[in-house]
Amino acid sequence: SAQISFDVKGGVNANDVVIKNAPFLPIRTYTPSIGFHIGAISVLHLTRKLSFNPELTFIQKGANSSSDRTPIQGSLTGDKMDVRINLNYLELPLLFSFTPTRLISFDLGPNLGLRISAKWKTENVKSDMSDLFNKPFDFGISGGLKFNLSNKISITSRYYYGLVTPLKFPETSPTPDPPSSGSNRNLQIGISYMLKE
Repeated sequence: SAQISFDVKGGVNANDVVIKNAPFLPIRTYTPSIGFHIGAISVLHLTRKLSFNPELTFIQKGANSSSDRTPIQGSLTGDKMDVRINLNYLELPLLFSFTPTRLISFDLGPNLGLRISAKWKTENVKSDMSDLFNKPFDFGISGGLKFNLSNKISITSRYYYGLVTPLKFPETSPTPDPPSSGSNRNLQIGISYMLKE
């Protein structure tokens, strides 16, 4: 019969928002930002080497950007400034983990996300950005490695590749060819600890 164990996890992540073919957006460039994640894992041991690991995770995604115009309540100002975009999500990674040896595991599976908030801030200003980053759901693929330091403690590394566009492009913008697209991406490094076996 399958055995179930429960882990907690946490760590840091380098995030980016990859936008392609959208010259009408006020933001010039996106560069990676640093966020964090924390969550719980239920590990269903299917065989000695294979397990199914559904997680519930809070994660801070987003990016840093350079903007000619600042999005405030749907209006735009004319000054160039650096902006940090914080996109907070509740995620449900549904991963399969393969452990060929005791020291290492390979994780892969779909990742569902529900956006909680979208905010931007500069040195002196902080405001809501939900009018632009208004897509409530995120979806992508997560894969990575887990280094098992002991029976209870593991170092985790994971890459998330988003498959949907997290923002709504302006309706008044010209329709480009090929069409505009975008996605969240991040690289996670963390630690997990087994609470119960």
